[in-house]
Amino acid sequence: MNPKAFTLKNGLQVIFVDTKTFPTLTTLLLIGAGSRYENEKNNGIAHFFEHMAFKGSKKYPNSFVISSTVEGFGGVFNAFTSKDHTGYWIKATTEHFETMIDVIADMIQTPKLLTEEIEKEKGVIKEEINMYEDMPQRKVGEIFETLLYKGSP
Repeated sequence: MNPKAFTLKNGLQVIFVDTKTFPTLTTLLLIGAGSRYENEKNNGIAHFFEHMAFKGSKKYPNSFVISSTVEGFGGVFNAFTSKDHTGYWIKATTEHFETMIDVIADMIQTPKLLTEEIEKEKGVIKEEINMYEDMPQRKVGEIFETLLYKGSP
């Protein structure tokens, strides 16, 4: 692998890695958003937005249209939030590159953020938190980080 890095005119940094062994492509958008940049007033906002991005955008008005578009060409997609970044990714065959970029860009740049979806997603995230609370190794990790980084959310 020989990674190439460059910056577009709009400031977006791009890293390109050609594996030459697979006919698939993973498009990953990383945003500098995570709990490291949050405080008590906005704690969890990066994770919340990660969820909301999949609920609809200007061009892809709801989660069904987003998933139908990506899965319609055999793609898979997901997102994640960490301490210092949030990632949105789609993996599919290379001929769908432009659509992959279009879907991710529209989800991030023009999300719908509908009130009813916001309320639903609050419940989903609460259930996610409950699930993680039931995982001892994750709970120990959180306690360790709380002790290590006192004063951080």
